Amino acid sequence: MQKLPEIIQSGYHQDERGILTFFNDLDLTHVKRVYVIEHPDTKIVRAWKGHKMEQKWFLVIAGSFKVLAVQPDDWNHPSHNWPFNDFFFKSTDTPVLHFPVSFANGFRALAPGSQM
Repeated sequence: MQKLPEIIQSGYHQDERGILTFFNDLDLTHVKRVYVIEHPDTKIVRAWKGHKMEQKWFLVIAGSFKVLAVQPDDWNHPSHNWPFNDFFFKSTDTPVLHFPVSFANGFRALAPGSQM
């Protein structure tokens, strides 16, 4: 069965002390590295980055991003018209986007100074 990208929802609690955002459904067992990517403007596109054997998780922490995901049919000579999924996230949304093994991704900031 083919796994597809999934959105892992977060939750939050707010009281007089502030807001606590939690990710109780996020399993970090397979996370090996953590990066923060900052785009200074909206012209920069990072694509296509992918791994045959690694998963990826994305969380927008500032600004907003458009994220694309594609599962290549052939890693050495992929089709150019392969269908893709697109996602739009802003920092006020707090879900985590999970790409399972064998997906390539691309993204572009939709606001200057965005971080993911």
